[in-house]
Amino acid sequence: MADSTSPQATCQHVMKVLKKATEYCEDKDLKEMFDMNIGDYDSLNKYAIKVFDAMANDTLAEEAKELFKPRSESAVLPDVAIYTVVIWACICSSKIKAAHNVYQCMIDNGVAPNSCTYIILINTLANNSSSDVNFVWYAKKYFLEMLAKGMTPPSSSYMAVFKAIARQEPVVKAKEARSFLSRYKQRGSALS
Repeated sequence: MADSTSPQATCQHVMKVLKKATEYCEDKDLKEMFDMNIGDYDSLNKYAIKVFDAMANDTLAEEAKELFKPRSESAVLPDVAIYTVVIWACICSSKIKAAHNVYQCMIDNGVAPNSCTYIILINTLANNSSSDVNFVWYAKKYFLEMLAKGMTPPSSSYMAVFKAIARQEPVVKAKEARSFLSRYKQRGSALS
């Protein structure tokens, strides 16, 4: 039996987390994409590098460094990074509900999101709120959750949520948008 720090054991752990992250996916195209792009340890690592590069080139450099910081000297991706890579893959395949389901699975499995996970999910849900009205509610919930945990969302996430709220029903939601703004300001955050 391999010890828990052996390369075989770390690879097995990563693949076990990946299996948990993708087990509830019912979309045939998404399953195929998972199998082709992240279905084995080496492919997952290669895809994770692509995700890191994309995040770093999209104003999330510090968050990407935090997300992909290895768990140990064995250079194993942390569980949150594996789930976030799967969320990213869903988003890139325009499967927003699937991305949210992976996030829920992550929470159910006791893996806490970090700022990068939150930012990706918040922006995606807010920017796709016209396809599902519940996305606005979730984007707002996760934004406020992020603030409550002492994380600082970028102003772009705030604006995405604010615009999504305003788009829902401009007259009725104006009060909700103002309330969201005041909660954001109460936390000492300022728009830049």
